[in-house]
Amino acid sequence: MNLSRLRQRKAIPERRSPLDFMGKAELAANLFRITQTEEKMRAENVRGQGNAERAAETVGRKVRETMIELSGTPPEHLPLSEDIKEVKRSLKSTHKDFKKLDKPKNKAR
Repeated sequence: MNLSRLRQRKAIPERRSPLDFMGKAELAANLFRITQTEEKMRAENVRGQGNAERAAETVGRKVRETMIELSGTPPEHLPLSEDIKEVKRSLKSTHKDFKKLDKPKNKAR
């Protein structure tokens, strides 16, 4: 599935990356797909844009098939995770709260 169809299917804003909304399984599958495509291209000495695209598609299909075989869920049906920007904001806020708690209290003498 191309990027624009994936964005539309999962209701991801136009200017945002789908990676910002992926959970562990989907992120791991994408990293695995990328690394295995690199390995396939290196092992088979793939040259040229067309051949590289075919290699990437072949690996992507196998990763997708494996995900469906193991979990029964295709990647496009995996639920969206919390927006990474919201996660960052929450972590920052929590960090500030902890700093306040850790701040030494001044004792009046």
